[in-house]
Amino acid sequence: MILRQIFKDRILLRISVCKNFAIIRNCSSHNKVLFFGTDNFSLPTLKILSRNNNSELISRLEVVTSLKSIKNPVKQYALENQLKVHNWEDVKKDHRICHSFDFGLVVSFGHLIPEYVINSFKNGMLNVHASLLPKYRGASPIIYALKDHQNVTGVTVMKIEPAKFDVGDILAKKEVSICDNTFMPELHDKLANVGAELLLDCIKGFHNIKPIKQDNSKASYAPKITNEFCKVRWKEMTAMQIFDLYRSLYSFKNLTTTFRNEQVKLLEISRTSSFVQNEDRIAGQIKFCWKSKKLLVRCVDGLDIEINKLSISKKVMTAKDFNNGFLRKRTELENIFE
Repeated sequence: MILRQIFKDRILLRISVCKNFAIIRNCSSHNKVLFFGTDNFSLPTLKILSRNNNSELISRLEVVTSLKSIKNPVKQYALENQLKVHNWEDVKKDHRICHSFDFGLVVSFGHLIPEYVINSFKNGMLNVHASLLPKYRGASPIIYALKDHQNVTGVTVMKIEPAKFDVGDILAKKEVSICDNTFMPELHDKLANVGAELLLDCIKGFHNIKPIKQDNSKASYAPKITNEFCKVRWKEMTAMQIFDLYRSLYSFKNLTTTFRNEQVKLLEISRTSSFVQNEDRIAGQIKFCWKSKKLLVRCVDGLDIEINKLSISKKVMTAKDFNNGFLRKRTELENIFE
């Protein structure tokens, strides 16, 4: 009788364990995912989701993007890989499509998502942001991290909250180091790939993750880049600060300055490593170096920025061309970038 009861208890225990395992397995597998993205930062995440589509983790994957932009890598990839694409404007008007998905996943989407769309998903909406939140909330976290000479940044996966960008509860973070010679495109691509992997991990373990509230008192901001942001202020900025600004904007926008009331774009620059003695030049003053064939521009710390290529009046020229056309017939005190 005792043996029979023990045997019965073991069977019930095995059934209970199997049921619990089935529940856990069901929560983290066969997810229906609606992906929101528009650009090259979005693309690595879409690719990793696509590779996991029709698997135990993801049973269905569709895409929401803006169809207005002709050069939309998300749309192009989705169509090439037979993923159904929805126009964002249509989804806003009729969000019923979202009701059949477990997750809304957002990466570099660029649109504020209404509350009624967020609440349509069974597990809400998750977002990959290219900073260690709450640091650098906003549209340009990669650029600001480089401009501020940070040696560490990272990615954050968070839950999306209505009405505001980048304030939701944090699910996961991962740090990424920054070297002094790291330029924006390299860091952009690195963070995009790290973010893609981190988001996939969050989907896998979603029901075991305890979200963490952001500390708003530690928040900093990285708003959209303006023309004012791109201006070099020679009387205020060190050579390192100017070079950091250059690498933060590299391949996106050019540094600008003014020469005799005309805008100049600095296309190729570098930073000198030594102080030039016995030269009483003021910040912004330009000198042509015949040995290196570069323009040397004095910064507020006494170091020079080297300029190899620039443009003025929409004409691209070398440092030597600029010297021959604009500097040689003027006095040294007239040759100043403002």
